Amino acid sequence: MVNQPEWDLRAPMLHKLMQIPYVKDLVKHLRRKLYLRDVCGYGDRAPCEAQFSQMKRRIGAARAGANSHEKSPALDSVPDLPDNQDENSGL
Repeated sequence: MVNQPEWDLRAPMLHKLMQIPYVKDLVKHLRRKLYLRDVCGYGDRAPCEAQFSQMKRRIGAARAGANSHEKSPALDSVPDLPDNQDENSGL
């Protein structure tokens, strides 16, 4: 089954909206109900549990890459506070 990013968003939203407790149960619902597969974009084939684990890994890798940016040059011009002063001392 080919992965589509929209499916990666729709299926977990369905999972939360329907208050389905486990991914295993979500997969069962998707296998049994064609209209749920259509809503998520899966069509004729339902995903397996492994696809949800892979999706979490892909999203985690993407988030880790987004968080690994270097310090912004604009922040270099902001002076550091001395150790004996805090931000609210002037108020």
